[in-house]
Amino acid sequence: MKRALFSFLLTLIISIASQAQPKLVVGIVVDQMRYDYLTRYESRYCDSGFKRLMEEGFSYENGHFDFVPTYTGPGHASIYTGTTPSVHGIIGNDWYDRGRGDFMYCTEDSGGQSPKNLLSTTLTDQLALHTQFRSRIVGISVKDRGAILSAGHTATGAFWYNGKTGKLMSSSWYGKELPAWLNSFNKQGKALGFLDQVWNPLYPLNTYTASAPDYNPYENSLKKGGNPVFPYDLKELQAKWGYKLLSYTPFSNTYLVDAALAAIEGEKLGESGVSDFLCLSFSGPDYMGHFFGPQAVEIEDMYLRLDLEIARLLYELDKKLGKGNYTVFLTADHGGNEVPALLKEHGMFAGLLNIDSMQKQVKKAVLDQFGDSLVLGIINEQVYFDHERIKAKGLDLTEVSRVASDALKGFPGVYRTYTVNDLLVATDPLLEKFRNGYHPLRSGDLFIHTLPGWMDNDAKGTTHGSGYTYDTRVPMLFYGYGVKQGKSSRSVAITDIAPSMSLILGIQFPNGITGKPLFEMLGY
Repeated sequence: MKRALFSFLLTLIISIASQAQPKLVVGIVVDQMRYDYLTRYESRYCDSGFKRLMEEGFSYENGHFDFVPTYTGPGHASIYTGTTPSVHGIIGNDWYDRGRGDFMYCTEDSGGQSPKNLLSTTLTDQLALHTQFRSRIVGISVKDRGAILSAGHTATGAFWYNGKTGKLMSSSWYGKELPAWLNSFNKQGKALGFLDQVWNPLYPLNTYTASAPDYNPYENSLKKGGNPVFPYDLKELQAKWGYKLLSYTPFSNTYLVDAALAAIEGEKLGESGVSDFLCLSFSGPDYMGHFFGPQAVEIEDMYLRLDLEIARLLYELDKKLGKGNYTVFLTADHGGNEVPALLKEHGMFAGLLNIDSMQKQVKKAVLDQFGDSLVLGIINEQVYFDHERIKAKGLDLTEVSRVASDALKGFPGVYRTYTVNDLLVATDPLLEKFRNGYHPLRSGDLFIHTLPGWMDNDAKGTTHGSGYTYDTRVPMLFYGYGVKQGKSSRSVAITDIAPSMSLILGIQFPNGITGKPLFEMLGY
């Protein structure tokens, strides 16, 4: 009798305590979403999507990444660890691994893909530890790194899109078999359904006044030999592109929300008695941004459709969990540059970096000086030197770096170069971003600082990676349980999200944290 009473009281206490936190946290990362996409298209957004988050929640209008390079892997890792690559170690999507003498991918693992290269805990890891692993934690994305680096080391599951099969997949890190709900979802063949249609703009083309004309010279075309204009017969295009075509359309976002709702139902997220966590990373905007560039009608149409998908997700959360019982944050992993050709046409300074020519020039200079190129490669706009050969030849790394640096003076698009020693004594704000992106075990030896507007890319479409505001400034929206309504224009860092969400959840901060809580949003 006493044991039964004790068990009942313990269950009651746990139940009451759990009500002091949200039933579910939904972390949304929109890949390559610049902040101005919120304001540029705002008049055309519905009231229950982005606007609901901005007006009923808390919006930071001056949120930035405080490191370089600004890529997908480092971006997701920094959002969820609350620190920079200098601590969590994800210094790029790829980097040169000196131990094995080759390049490696950020989530690369012998078993497929995993978070093993992430060197600090995540917000999601800390939630799992706090609840003795009772929390259900799920990451879903088109990109593997978007799902894995968000969901963390201890996730219930991380799932990503397979462009060869049109289905969501995972790796052995998360179990030998896919969960039943995901097998059921995959059997529905949703990707093929989305690609069996014609993509027309949501509204009449002449109303897309926030974008360049539908036909312009700054975007790539999905149509072989054709112009990049509406309509897009996706069924016809699939013959060329296969299932990966979905990633270059707005319907990848719809697919992801469908998968998210299936995960909420299948994993019973929000019903565990403790806080659960759903990590969503919309990769389609990045694929489309690279391909079409930020001024394309296709991008505007995609964001107008994404707005409706955000509204649908919030509606379903209201219906299932009840308004006020969940917390949402929405941000991006980086922004994106304007197409340099567009800037140049209008008299602005910009251009394209030629990395191959840069590497040849550096190698030749070092070879002429030392009789050996000593260069392992250039990646993430960092030069890696062969330390073992430099040591064997009795050379000084600082001197080798100086020769390489001199070779890049006057190279088109290069502003400055920095050695590791330069980074360690950095005081300039832009230089500090390089230091925050430097990890001694993984980074290069010479860092290349480009001029604003310049980028390593083809002539059409865009990319990202710099420390300039077009790449660092992103939305930071918070909504729901524990969030005060309001907005702020003070400068805040993306690494501030994790400690803020930790306070809402009542859990320990991730173990490498350098960000600070956003007290205005929390109402402190």
